Amino acid sequence: MRKIETGDPKRTRTGRSVGVLMALIFLVQFSMPLCFGQELAGIPSSVKNPHDLEKWLSGFKSQMQLPDVPQTAQEMLTTRAGDCDDFATLASKALAGLGISSTVLVIKFKDSNIRHAICLWKDENGSYDFFTTKKLVHAGEQNVDGVMKRYYPNSESVSALDIGERSAL
Repeated sequence: MRKIETGDPKRTRTGRSVGVLMALIFLVQFSMPLCFGQELAGIPSSVKNPHDLEKWLSGFKSQMQLPDVPQTAQEMLTTRAGDCDDFATLASKALAGLGISSTVLVIKFKDSNIRHAICLWKDENGSYDFFTTKKLVHAGEQNVDGVMKRYYPNSESVSALDIGERSAL
């Protein structure tokens, strides 16, 4: 991954080129709903929007494993437990099934090896919302930098996580 300058010399965003990221978002947005029913058969039909998803995820256990053993969304449906990247992956897949395109972001914190994953998307008003583990946050920000400054002020870098690259945490 390469660093992308954000305009603020103290903050960088790590990720792929815009063209590749847009292609990935397009692919996720249009292909995931096609396989949602088969791949994520364990999500109840009562989950119709992000609020329903939050309520359903509240029944899952948040647990951190060391070393981190990433789970697929289907595995998490079986274990009903996971850490931040597992929740972000499951939320992203579930949102795709609802027709909502999202991105899993990995946040690295300053002066630390700690990383955190969130599932981020734009709502119908163009503002960002995100899941941080089981909690739905209506950020009300119009750009990713605004979300990071408001909710993760101690972040050093942010990278988009291809769900196939789960070892990034």
